[in-house]
Amino acid sequence: KPEPVEEKPKAEEKKPETKAEAKSSAAPSAKDVKALRERSKAGILDCKKALAETDGDMEKAMEWLKKKGMAKADKKAGNVAVEGCVASYVHFNNKIAVLVEVNSETDFVANNAIFKEFAADVAMQVAANDDVAYMTVDDVPVEEKEKEKALEMKKEDLEGKPDQIKEKIVAGRLSKKFEEKTLMSQKWLKDDNITVQEAVKQIIAKLGENIVVRRFEHLILGEGLEKKDQDFAAGVEKELAKYKTEGEAKEEPPKEEPKAEEKKEEKKEEKKEEKKVVTVTAAQVKELRGRSGAGILDAKKALAECDCDMEKAMEWLKKKGMAKADKKAGNLSVEGVIASYVHFNSKLGVLVEVNSETDFVALNEIFKEFAADVAMQVAAQPDVKFISVDEVPADLKEKEKALEMAKEDLDGKPDNIKEKIVEGRLKKKFEETALLGQKWLKDEDKTVQEVLKEKIAKLGENIVIRRFTRLTLGEGLDKKDADFAAGVEKELAKYRK
Repeated sequence: KPEPVEEKPKAEEKKPETKAEAKSSAAPSAKDVKALRERSKAGILDCKKALAETDGDMEKAMEWLKKKGMAKADKKAGNVAVEGCVASYVHFNNKIAVLVEVNSETDFVANNAIFKEFAADVAMQVAANDDVAYMTVDDVPVEEKEKEKALEMKKEDLEGKPDQIKEKIVAGRLSKKFEEKTLMSQKWLKDDNITVQEAVKQIIAKLGENIVVRRFEHLILGEGLEKKDQDFAAGVEKELAKYKTEGEAKEEPPKEEPKAEEKKEEKKEEKKEEKKVVTVTAAQVKELRGRSGAGILDAKKALAECDCDMEKAMEWLKKKGMAKADKKAGNLSVEGVIASYVHFNSKLGVLVEVNSETDFVALNEIFKEFAADVAMQVAAQPDVKFISVDEVPADLKEKEKALEMAKEDLDGKPDNIKEKIVEGRLKKKFEETALLGQKWLKDEDKTVQEVLKEKIAKLGENIVIRRFTRLTLGEGLDKKDADFAAGVEKELAKYRK
């Protein structure tokens, strides 16, 4: 009777197997523990216990640690692990500068000379295309698409055409218009036969890893600072008034002579309202031309039609198809430099714009060195977000004040005492985020504000630290990092056997 004897050990063997399986399923893997530790910053044993308690579910384990007060952070996997580099390009005249972040899968490729050269080339590509504002057409905001479509649909050359034809014509125009604003659609500077998108694919094939041009920052001296530029220009005008000759001061009056005749015609409003003459000054025409790129007569007509309202005149020119650009006046007239600083590991980059009154000072080595030092100062202090405390938005101040007022240590104190305490706390807090209040890196006995005043005294001109921008590799890209990982997986699938 050998058969029954042989069956007994089989049954006994199954029992220890099922127990082992149960133990292995309950015990979290080292990989999972490591991933949870990176997200939560909790200890190894705490992470192991959290995973065991939640059957290995990462999200539930995070919740479990939070409830126990063990989770010190909640960083999604991959954020800190994003590899790549931040590259910069500053034009020889220091008036155009670019920072670009290019990501790779591993630091092995990130340190590759070919990869670094490609990132530098992308930065130069962005600098060479002033109109580039987005990475792809998909990044263009919906509201901008709708606004541009509405303007195109109203153009005179489409009047009388059926709606279907209008839609097709406008779709074609907008496609071309938005492609001109996107980096990936541009012709590659080093080879006009391919686009930037195709250049990226070539580098991917060459290096064997997915590469993503993630984001860029583009600064043009004086651009986008309408209000401040006017104040700055007013200061320059006041200073230069001493040196103006009488002949220069009398240049404008002859242009204003026809204004008296135009005012007489305005009295005929009842008979010819549509043909009423509006006083349009040479300064207004110049301003509109600077913004729109339209001709002198077109700019003058637009202002006359819109009662000298600059924004309406811009819209009028756009509808007529005469507006070639929309650049605010004064942008190009500001002097100074844009300086850059990229940390030695290429994971942090800064651009800073520093303005002077004249190009004479802007070309001075002392001024250039100061601008470069300010860029390094910003890079060294990640908490700095504003130039001065005055730039902190009012809504942020109110929000922080509400949080401070609700703190437990102020319970029971009179409101006036509360207000004083909170005011002191907020002042200290906002000063820590303002550049001018920081200790100067090269001399901690002085603040940035004090060093700035020293440079003004030394160079004899007003100097303004106008703005800065900072890129830290992988920062603020949680959602995109997830997409990046998916893209990596998809790309690598081609090479897997």
